[in-house]
Amino acid sequence: MAVLGVFFHPDARLAGIHTGSTMPIINITLIEGRSDEQKQAMYHEVTEAIHRTLNAPRDAVRIIVNEIPARHFAAGGVMKTGPSGVVSK
Repeated sequence: MAVLGVFFHPDARLAGIHTGSTMPIINITLIEGRSDEQKQAMYHEVTEAIHRTLNAPRDAVRIIVNEIPARHFAAGGVMKTGPSGVVSK
């Protein structure tokens, strides 16, 4: 499960980026348990998708990941047990 939110900083210059465009800030909430390699691959793919679809410079893309314990997330009133999509009964 991943929740994705995309926000745009109104002035990229505040972050030291002089692109003439807004700076997309992507906020992703994940259930903890993924490896650093998986997250690095995700960062790359999300950056490429934002670059391709919004024409944002790659170096202007910011990604924030919030990892939460599975027990802090429920779907349909049932607590999750991990990132695999398996729910407890």
